[in-house]
Amino acid sequence: IMQQAADTDISALVEIEQNSPHPFEFFMDLVGDQSVSARTAQAYMKSGGRVSHALSVYSCQLHKPIQVKKLFEILKDGFNEISSSLDLSFDNDSVAAEKMAFLVYLASFLKENKSNPCEPPFGCLNFRNLVAEFMKSYYNIPSTSDNVAVFPSRAVAIEISLRLFSPALAIVDEHLTRHLPKQWLTSSAIEGRADCDRAKDTVLVIEVPRQSDLLIELIRKLKPQVVVTGMAKFEAITSAALVNILSATRDVGS
Repeated sequence: IMQQAADTDISALVEIEQNSPHPFEFFMDLVGDQSVSARTAQAYMKSGGRVSHALSVYSCQLHKPIQVKKLFEILKDGFNEISSSLDLSFDNDSVAAEKMAFLVYLASFLKENKSNPCEPPFGCLNFRNLVAEFMKSYYNIPSTSDNVAVFPSRAVAIEISLRLFSPALAIVDEHLTRHLPKQWLTSSAIEGRADCDRAKDTVLVIEVPRQSDLLIELIRKLKPQVVVTGMAKFEAITSAALVNILSATRDVGS
């Protein structure tokens, strides 16, 4: 902790502090047990008091300095707001290279394309090709971009799929129903199914546990047209649980 020079003007710090949720730290002595804000320190100094502040020295190293330079060269032309607020800190050094490469690619794309092209309804074709190649290379799943659809989230994917297929009954993993329309999950919807009087644009959804033996029992009893579920971690180790679920859906025609 060192003493603040008496002729120092800290009014700029006071102004910054007023527009920021984080106050500056000044001290009214050299011990530094209790800090005061820049505004309080300014008032104290104007009344003849002496304040001090901490001095910290940091050493830092840029991740991929050549890419960082290229990124800011792109952003300086028309992207000033982004340039001033861009955070290039990374908690994990192992992903820094990949993220920097993506940021440079994205910035280059935005500079060259003043307006983004309209992508196909199923998502960016280039991205879908990358996902298909990944599944083929790492999991030996013969897939193409036609087998991949991009959604904002799993919840959106589930809702759109249920609206598209419009099943009389769907059973959905209890962890995946949070963002579905509330009217799909009400008891009145169950009563409506029993009366064979289902409202238009309404899908009857029953929440089910993720445990495979309970799920299979519900599939056999309820005979849903659509089943949406995840796999419990202890059951995802082998394929047995998935095979049993698929067998149950085949038996009831789901």
